[in-house]
Amino acid sequence: MIRLWPRHARRDALDRCWQQACRKLTRRGLRRQLWEAPTSFAQRAAQALPQHAEEISAIAERYAALRYGPLTANHQQELAALKAAVQQFKP
Repeated sequence: MIRLWPRHARRDALDRCWQQACRKLTRRGLRRQLWEAPTSFAQRAAQALPQHAEEISAIAERYAALRYGPLTANHQQELAALKAAVQQFKP
């Protein structure tokens, strides 16, 4: 049998960034469900960690806009801002 795609698809920089944010929340006991949209997960996480609600919401909203919104001229700048926000995020 011929495999048409790799077993473990490589993740792009945006997905790696979102996964890093999810790992940080997982360490706090908040695991994202496979069916859960980024903003739905953020809403649940913000309720569980109200002191980080603004950061969580901002990261999820920015990720969703970059992942599902139209490609804009400042995409790379927005991605860099998301990366910085995730790196600074300490739940």
